[in-house]
Amino acid sequence: PNDSTYSLLRGGFIWCGACGRRVTVKRSMSGNRLQVRYICQYRDTCRLHVISAPLLDEGVWSRVSVILAEPERLRAVLSEPIRDLAGEIAAVDRRIEELCRAESGLTRLGAKWEEGDDELESVLTELRETKARRRVDELTRERLVEEMQDEATRRDRIEATISAIEQAGATEALDYAGRRQALSDLGVRVAVYPSWHESPYRWVMSAVEIREGERQLWVDREALNRVSAAASPS
Repeated sequence: PNDSTYSLLRGGFIWCGACGRRVTVKRSMSGNRLQVRYICQYRDTCRLHVISAPLLDEGVWSRVSVILAEPERLRAVLSEPIRDLAGEIAAVDRRIEELCRAESGLTRLGAKWEEGDDELESVLTELRETKARRRVDELTRERLVEEMQDEATRRDRIEATISAIEQAGATEALDYAGRRQALSDLGVRVAVYPSWHESPYRWVMSAVEIREGERQLWVDREALNRVSAAASPS
């Protein structure tokens, strides 16, 4: 068997809850049986601990399936942007426009002074600082535009996943690559806590949706109820 069968979360989806470092995949033979496990092996900052990859993969995917199984609700969540990227870009554009006007004004003012004048040096210093701020804002704008494009692409991919599930009638229809893409697009991150760690949580996974303007957890309610008694009030 290969990793695609047993380690759905490999390569960036899974982290150690105790030390915060990335968990890796460990494959070994026990007699004639192949064991595939996730392992935190950083003895310098943590203690060695492992968990069965098939067990964790199945548990995580069962939680993700709860979200994917409610396509209309997921579409509603996706239609509510967490950030107003268009508004942020417009604000940056206004700042860039103001800085461009300031640069023009400083350039005209500098033209009135002769080289060697103290006033000219002051104007040139302010002009350099203004240009530097404008360059920073231009880089910020480029980053925000890329984020907006990435968000649009992500939504398109999730919609394609939803459509594939609707046509097939079940999340089980997704192949290994499709499941990993869904994990990526939904922003799934799994933290594994060793038994000696203080965290009491087990098998809890949540997502966020916006209701009446407020962010609220969208959870597997049955799973949450099962751990409520064992979990601390916080």
